[in-house]
Amino acid sequence: MFSALARPFARSLGRRISAWYAAGFIMSFLLIGLFAAWIIEDSGLRADREEIRERFDREAARYRKLGPDAFLRGTGREPSDIEAVLVRLGDTQGRTLLLVPSSGEEASEVELVEARFQAIRTPGWQQIPGGEGKAFWQVYTEAMPDGCWLQAAMSDRRRDQTQARLRAVVLPVAGVVLLAALVGAAGLTRQALRPVRQLIDTTRQVVQRGDMTARVPAPTENGDELNELNGLFNQMLARNETLIRGMQEALDNVAHDLRTPLTRLRSSAEAALRTPAVGSDARGEALTDAIEESGHALAVLSVLMDISEAENGVMRLQLASLSLAELVRAATDLYEYVAEERQVRFRIDVPQPLIVWADRIRVQQAIANLLDNAVKYSASGGEVSIEAGWQDATHGEVWLRVRDQGSGIAAHDLPRIWDRLYRGDRSRSQRGSGLGLSLVKAIAQAHGGRVEVTSEPGVGSVFTMILPARDPGAGAG
Repeated sequence: MFSALARPFARSLGRRISAWYAAGFIMSFLLIGLFAAWIIEDSGLRADREEIRERFDREAARYRKLGPDAFLRGTGREPSDIEAVLVRLGDTQGRTLLLVPSSGEEASEVELVEARFQAIRTPGWQQIPGGEGKAFWQVYTEAMPDGCWLQAAMSDRRRDQTQARLRAVVLPVAGVVLLAALVGAAGLTRQALRPVRQLIDTTRQVVQRGDMTARVPAPTENGDELNELNGLFNQMLARNETLIRGMQEALDNVAHDLRTPLTRLRSSAEAALRTPAVGSDARGEALTDAIEESGHALAVLSVLMDISEAENGVMRLQLASLSLAELVRAATDLYEYVAEERQVRFRIDVPQPLIVWADRIRVQQAIANLLDNAVKYSASGGEVSIEAGWQDATHGEVWLRVRDQGSGIAAHDLPRIWDRLYRGDRSRSQRGSGLGLSLVKAIAQAHGGRVEVTSEPGVGSVFTMILPARDPGAGAG
């Protein structure tokens, strides 16, 4: 029964924190209270014993000065000497010779403790019980020169009454303090866990409703660890939303770009099936078209896989020291025929000493994509310049820049041209997969480099690829 009731309570982090806080506060309060009570008790006992000893010393001095007879007659004793301290003088047999009772004590109580004082034969401090239900007595005993025993004693009753009055005041105050602590613990816990509840509500909204636009409310106060967590959670949601949107757009683009070659492939295959097998070249042409279209579809998928490998850091690179000039020359030789067809000329300015630490095939592939893009969008009679130089000789980086004189890129398209399968409005009239620049960026990043672009509509674009110039693991010397 109790476990069933406690289970919902235990599942609530806020209630557990409140309980831990309250328990810790109560334990601390109790420990402080016990320590304070011990301090008060000890201080009271010391004060009582100081008062007892002061009275004893005064009576002992009178005894030594006046002698037993005058001391017993009370010579020199003032009425104020009848105080809270009891004074007793006993003979060598333990019989009481003089008893000056303390003020306020009942005769029965004095008679009871007197009988117990008679049994004391040890100098120093003793504690003896009083009457039934009464406080203890603190007794100081010392032998006089003639063998008599002088004793001074005080009941703990006065100290107990003081502590009782103190408890009567402290306990209600302690109850109010503990209640305030419980309420404060609940309030502080609720306030402290507000970012957690906001995080839970937002997560529930995302999971149950699929609302990727949901965000945790921004904190209005200075951010602590929980608010920082919520901020990072919002960044993660924004990143996931961007990735999901990118995936949706990528799927749309893949469907768009593969629909045409697959349709052509199907049409070519159907045409081949309808064509007689003997004495006709139409079937061969249809099969050739089918092969071309399937090759285009496979090329798109292959590039997508390459980009994915590069972005996930699993692209295999055969790194070596390579001449950047030779890599550029190989790429321009590959596109020289295409450039001549479009009446576009290459201008190359790449110094021979520039050495990059790279994979030959992948870097050639990236340079070829940059040249293909530049030639494709350059006007007839234009020029594509390829330049290179040191980006940072100290840290070992070189840059390769491809500049065209094409139509340029619109400002709203410029931030997204590196996205896979993204094609701006001006590029949709050209045949292509929209993966070339994405692959260039992925290859550069796989080498530890980066890419940059500037463009002005109607003037042209400048694409820059920055690569490491030597083995990052090698020493400077």
